[in-house]
Amino acid sequence: MVHYIIDGYNLIKQSAEFTGGRTLRASREELINYLCTDRPQGSTRNLVTVVFDGKEDVYVPKLDLSREGIRILFSCGCSADERIYNLARNSARKRELVVITDDKLLRAQVRALGVKVRSISEFTNKRTKNKIMVKEDRNILTVRERNEITNELLRKWVIQKNPE
Repeated sequence: MVHYIIDGYNLIKQSAEFTGGRTLRASREELINYLCTDRPQGSTRNLVTVVFDGKEDVYVPKLDLSREGIRILFSCGCSADERIYNLARNSARKRELVVITDDKLLRAQVRALGVKVRSISEFTNKRTKNKIMVKEDRNILTVRERNEITNELLRKWVIQKNPE
């Protein structure tokens, strides 16, 4: 099991696909949707903690994210970087942690604790591994879309094979 700790706004600001003229709230929702559907964190056994600057009352997830292994934290009185550092420092399982950030100081601080670090691009590039390309018109299907297509085909195939 791996526990990813993500510097939320750092990831959002480094990736145009999460900003694109959106509000911060919409960008946070897009990031959470991405983590739930495309699962760049891999296995459903892997945990994800996304840390944002600010107060908790600015964002209430629409979904129960605990089933997805995702936890949202806000820094509340300190910076998100400080909160991430403290999470890493206080963890009894540092070998299972991976901090996702491009912040150079934070990367150095958590590395000094023995925690693995990945850049935003290393983490989000996993996204392309979780998608397939449809050659004809270059559409990209998410994991959710592939599952929906598979389920629809199974329903149709089962109905046609067993017309009773």
